[in-house]
Amino acid sequence: MRQDTKIWVLATAAAAVAWAWMSAGAMAQATQPSGQDAASAVKAAEKEPAVALKPADAAQGADSEIESFIKATKNPFPWLNWGADIRARNEFVNNLGGTRSTDRRGNVMILNKDALSHEVDYQRYRARWWATVTPVKNVEFYVRLTWEGWNYCAPDQLPNPSNARLDAWEQRPLLSRGWISERDQVLFDNLYVKLTDIGGLPITVTAGRQDIILGEGWLVMDGTPLDGSRTFYFDGIRTTTNLKDIKTTFDAMWFQIDAQGDAWLPMMRKTDWPLYETEQDEMGAILYVTNRSIPNMSIEPYFMYKQNRHEEPTTIRRSGTDADIYTFGTRVAGTVGKNWKYSANVAGQFGNRDAPAGIPNNQNICAWATNNRLSYLFNDKWKNEVYFDYEYLSGDRSHRYQVDGNYEAFDVLWGRYPRWTEGYGFAYAAESRVFDLGNTHRFGPGWKASPTSAIDVGLYYNFLFADENTVYDQNPQNLIFAGGNFRGQLLVPYFKYAFNSHMFARVMPEFFFPGSYYKDASNDVGTFVRVELVFTW
Repeated sequence: MRQDTKIWVLATAAAAVAWAWMSAGAMAQATQPSGQDAASAVKAAEKEPAVALKPADAAQGADSEIESFIKATKNPFPWLNWGADIRARNEFVNNLGGTRSTDRRGNVMILNKDALSHEVDYQRYRARWWATVTPVKNVEFYVRLTWEGWNYCAPDQLPNPSNARLDAWEQRPLLSRGWISERDQVLFDNLYVKLTDIGGLPITVTAGRQDIILGEGWLVMDGTPLDGSRTFYFDGIRTTTNLKDIKTTFDAMWFQIDAQGDAWLPMMRKTDWPLYETEQDEMGAILYVTNRSIPNMSIEPYFMYKQNRHEEPTTIRRSGTDADIYTFGTRVAGTVGKNWKYSANVAGQFGNRDAPAGIPNNQNICAWATNNRLSYLFNDKWKNEVYFDYEYLSGDRSHRYQVDGNYEAFDVLWGRYPRWTEGYGFAYAAESRVFDLGNTHRFGPGWKASPTSAIDVGLYYNFLFADENTVYDQNPQNLIFAGGNFRGQLLVPYFKYAFNSHMFARVMPEFFFPGSYYKDASNDVGTFVRVELVFTW
């Protein structure tokens, strides 16, 4: 890490901690707003299961008048509830390809400490405001506005300006760094109306721009993967029918996702060079059933249809694929006694696709995947929990120097987000797309605990294999991939401290140790480090 980058990171962390400690004594635990509350806002931001912000023990005696004032400002009228948050992050990425690191000829390189721009350091500042309006019973209007700005400290500029590459997150050639003006947008992150108990029936309809999470978020979580955690919305309609007599709910939804994000709702502040939020225009239709008639068990069969239509070339290259993907699957989750918890998810895919870059038209899709977790809860004072994951997503089988008419790689649909990795997801861009975490066998134990009401800690380990080595089979002379299938090992410590119910800090390092899937020139340790501070009103 460069000296000036080290100084910036340390100074920012010290200032954030000092500010947080000074503020901690002035705030107490807040009552979360109804509807899309603060916990939901954090969930949307982090793309992980919601975790309510917990007060530090020292904050229990904070001034109740201040807390009463905060609660009153958030709920000034019985029909209005609002909130806001600010998030400041510093992210350091090394050897994982976050800026499309290259050699001196412009070839993309990853896991190579000698590659140009192998080290990336940047800050992300995000501010959001949301409000829920309930003018009459069973009618709810919700809006959330979002802005996020990025500033790069390293590298100063991308390598080889005469042959500029596209950045993994930016959809235009970047020849210089610093403040990224293309991200200086203000947009509607959510805007919907929600109707419940329509006509006295157990039906809820949500129409508009909304967040959708199904199951553990394996296949449906993020509709806008190319803008990171700025947004992850879907534009569409969701209908939920709750049949309590048979303990079953039916979710039916239809939505569209515009690649540039402004087809359905205009941006309040737009940029001249629009930022892609996904590689292609997408349409989805889902039927998801949840049955809880068996005690301590949820059975969730589903059908999902995804249609991709590529964007016409507006930058250097065509973006996206044309595809029609049909996915059938079932998730089963539950508990056994007081100590055991489990989830198992199996899905199969078929359809057809027309990918760019010289692959034959009308490839037939035939793929499958499974995602499973078994957890043991100690139910002790520290809330210790250990678990073991196994996940498999099929890769595309191919013969050397040719591609057949079938495509066996499982598409994770709307599940491209940092589900089990923050940094290694960048490296997938060299073989498919950023955070397209397919073609993978993943084995891993994990541990998490809460030693106090203010502290969450964890340690996760993943043993990773590729199902197929398609890139090497097609081109053994490539610069990155070797003939093996062992991707490597991923170690992820985790630490979070909640100063009070309004503020928390988090440190998330990640270390990837490459295996035989990568050539010797691309076998250096990959590192990701995030330090962040989040304040919620």
